[in-house]
Formats: sequence, structure tokens, C-alpha cells
Amino acid sequence: LGQNVVVGYIETHGRKETAELVDGFTIIPRKKVIYKDIEFQEFDLEATLKLKPEYVLVDELAHTNVPGMDHNKRYQDVIELLDNGINVFTTVNVQHIESRSKTIEQITGILVQETVPDSILEMAEDIELIDLPIEELLQRLSEGKVYLPDKAQLATQHFFKTGNLISLREMALRLTAEKVESDLVDYMSEKNIEGPWKAGDKLLVAIGASPFSAELIRWTRRTAYSLKTKWYAVYVRTNTINTDSYNQQLERNLRLAKLLGAEVITTANNDLVDGLLEIARKNNVSQIIIGKPAKYNIL
Repeated sequence: LGQNVVVGYIETHGRKETAELVDGFTIIPRKKVIYKDIEFQEFDLEATLKLKPEYVLVDELAHTNVPGMDHNKRYQDVIELLDNGINVFTTVNVQHIESRSKTIEQITGILVQETVPDSILEMAEDIELIDLPIEELLQRLSEGKVYLPDKAQLATQHFFKTGNLISLREMALRLTAEKVESDLVDYMSEKNIEGPWKAGDKLLVAIGASPFSAELIRWTRRTAYSLKTKWYAVYVRTNTINTDSYNQQLERNLRLAKLLGAEVITTANNDLVDGLLEIARKNNVSQIIIGKPAKYNIL
């Protein structure tokens, strides 16, 4: 298409078929760095900035640079490229996303040392999910198409066990779905479209200072987990003057909602219903959960 595309850094892991994919592209030579008497080859940020391409491929976003480089992390190199008007194609595995790192450790028993902040994903114009059925991925591993044969065998015995791969795949699918949902909400806001659009389930629970709110919060958490969807806990602050005991109970409910994984939102509106509907429309919520007055049974 006549666009200036260069390869800033690609990690082939010794795979011939991967190396062949960049034939014909300008490849920026790697920067050689000596650290503790060992030579390392890193992405050359300075050379890329001088070249000023329209697009640059920078592989392995979560990589930690050798001490002495301009930045500690490669994602910081990418941010500088973007700040200088250079578009970037990059790659990252789901286990390297900061907000997922603790879950990854619980699933695999392995602490992922290299992570990138979630804000990097929020900066992305597009996210493309590279998804394979587990059996096909394991087949590619055995054929040396992911790692060289000796490393591939070790990988299948540890991190790349079938159960781990299933969990990682689901996590990647959810992460991509969250990005799509975020884009939809942004589009609706930009076009002043009043929601909700029935693109998927999202729950909102209305909470207050009642001790019964805790049960509503737990019920919404269970439902959201079953539906595998996002949920919000919303408190609408009116012009009513609250007592100390009211505020203390409210704070306990808000902490519980946050602890159980809700996105907690506090908004001001003299009309409780209007306040809830405003938040629901803004976040494309499909279901609102509320409780009956205390003299009735809680739903």
C-alpha cells in the first residue's frame, strides 16, 4: 500500500517459518549492549526514531531491557515511539498483563516476572486475538513451531500443560471481549446513543447503607460469575443528611462490593431512580438488581 513499514525487533525463537515472514521488510539492526561481560542484543529505539517510519513492528512488549538502555521496559520504548508519531505493531501474551498476573500464578503456580500495565492495552487502537484450539497449539509445540524441540518439550511439562492452556485461552478471550465492550460504550457515548444495547449481559446492583445490601451484593456476584460478565455496584448520593452509623454501614457495603470484584461507582442525584438509570445507560448495563424495603423479603 506504499506505507513505510519496518521491523524494529522480532524474536523468531529459531523458527525458520517465522523468519521467512519478514523477508522483504527493512529490518533495523539490533543494538549490542555489554552487561556483566555478556553481549546482549536489544531493540534500537534511537535508530528507529531517526528513521521515522510510519509503522514499526516491535515484538515481545513485556520484555525487560538490559540495564543501560534508555528505558527499563520495552513497552516504555513503544510509548516513546507513539509519542513521536510512529505507529506500532506489537505482541504480548495474556499472562504478561498486570491485572491477570496474580490469577496466572494461582492457576499455574508460576510467578510471571515480566508484566505490562493494563493502561497499555487501553491505548491500543486495535487488539487482534491470535487464538488456536488447545490440541492445535500442542501439535505446533511438538513440531517445533513455537519453540525449538528441546524447549518445547520442557514447556509442555510445565507452563503449557493442557489445563493451564485452557485457562489462558479463556482469559485471552475475555480480555478481548472487554476491549470490544469498551469500544462499544465509547461509540455509544460519542454518538449520544442511549443504551442499553443488547450486546451482552452486564449487571448493576443498587446499594445503600442497609445491612441487607450485603446479601444483594453477594447475589449479584454469584450471578455475574455464572454469566461470566462484568458487574457494577452503585450508590446514589442524594441531598439527605446521613448519620455516622449510616456512613459506616455504607462504607462496609462498598468495601464488600469492591472485594468481590465489582466496579464501584458513587454518583450524586436527588432522584435515586434517575441516578441508577443514568449510570446503567452510560455503561450499557442490561440488568439492574435492587432490593425491597426492609419490611419485605430481600430479592
